[in-house]
Amino acid sequence: MCAEAKRECNEVGASMYMVLVKAFAQRKELARALYVYREVEEQLLSKGEVVPKVLFNSLLDACARVGDMQQAEALWADMPRLGVEPDLISYSTLIKGFAHRRETQRVMEVYADLKENDVQLDVVTFNCLLDACARGADMERCAELFREMCTQGVTPDLVTYNSVLNGCATVGDVEGVERWFQRMLSQGLEPNCVTF
Repeated sequence: MCAEAKRECNEVGASMYMVLVKAFAQRKELARALYVYREVEEQLLSKGEVVPKVLFNSLLDACARVGDMQQAEALWADMPRLGVEPDLISYSTLIKGFAHRRETQRVMEVYADLKENDVQLDVVTFNCLLDACARGADMERCAELFREMCTQGVTPDLVTYNSVLNGCATVGDVEGVERWFQRMLSQGLEPNCVTF
């Protein structure tokens, strides 16, 4: 099947590589995505071109979807060699992958790297971080991240509160659930099916 993908790419041009990688990522077919990536990397480098960041982000997403964070880290380590600077999507994808594996320590290492490189966080990235800490039952860290989110001027949304509420429920913190639920309501946010 990979030979077929290569033939298709050669027929329609290199831009098709990125579309195929994204499609294979969506289908959780990491081996096929990596095969196509290697082909496009070879082709672009032979022309003296840079591998597009969107290609790396698609591959990181494929790794996160299948839980192969070792491969994600290998790709991450390869980015500087190829002159590709990670962006917020790159970091958020790594965080999401480690969060799904409940590797809170690795999530926080990525977060530290993100801060060290002065990458401005958005609500989606903070929500990924909060979800990771909630999954790991680290409610103290959740509270710290929530404060930092607000300090940085990022407005918490319903997903933010649902993550924290889920974490409180996971650890059996009834008072915490009540406190965060009231705080959510005071911000004008209405609970949804995820909240309950």
